[in-house]
Amino acid sequence: MSHFTKAFLNIPNLHPAVAMHALTVELRPALFLNTLYAEPPSNMDELRAHAAKYIAIGKKIEASKRAEAPSVPP
Repeated sequence: MSHFTKAFLNIPNLHPAVAMHALTVELRPALFLNTLYAEPPSNMDELRAHAAKYIAIGKKIEASKRAEAPSVPP
């Protein structure tokens, strides 16, 4: 998201709808993209908040997987 936001901010007079469309076109099919189609954000702030929520969920899932993984002695 940070890479996309930097690129978005460097384009003068870019309409937010065009930026949101560009982002959704480049996403791989997954739950995050499905939720964007189900409830499209109305502006970039909503899109960023939605993305932040899914990033946090992904981090929690990864942390949980690491915690559950059996430790292997060296």
